[in-house]
Amino acid sequence: MTGRKRKIQESEGTWIPAASGLSYAQCGVAGSSSSNPILLDSPPPLAKAPAAKRQRKTKNSDAPPPEKRGAIFKRKCPQNILERLERVNQQRFFMVDRTRNGKELKEEFQVLGSTGNIYTVTIDKKPSCNCPDASKGNHCKHILFIYAKVLQVAYTSHIWYQK
Repeated sequence: MTGRKRKIQESEGTWIPAASGLSYAQCGVAGSSSSNPILLDSPPPLAKAPAAKRQRKTKNSDAPPPEKRGAIFKRKCPQNILERLERVNQQRFFMVDRTRNGKELKEEFQVLGSTGNIYTVTIDKKPSCNCPDASKGNHCKHILFIYAKVLQVAYTSHIWYQK
């Protein structure tokens, strides 16, 4: 055992060089046991400083909450919406009334559908219609009619098929 140091855990944590010529009994240290393991070439344990606690961010009561999308953004128009758009181009629809309330980013349209019923289409953060197809959660042909024919949103735009 030349040049190696062994660590012996003791209540004081004393380091004893292996080549010192003293036996463990002479140093007052008990022999190897499960409570006193011997570690080779390991530095003495360092006392860890307590980690600094993070402070919570305070909410600014003046700032409005951030706006979030109501649905996942679709990069490509789904096939079922393209089929509904074909129906918009083939069937007859008429806009009966158009209402805008002041400075709100919301507009309501009364649409006479192909069956003769009048439906209310609301273009808001999330477009909606009171027809049976839209009440099932679909993007109905009345909403597509408003985007394509009334508002004249380009077919290349991502806006008209988003929920």
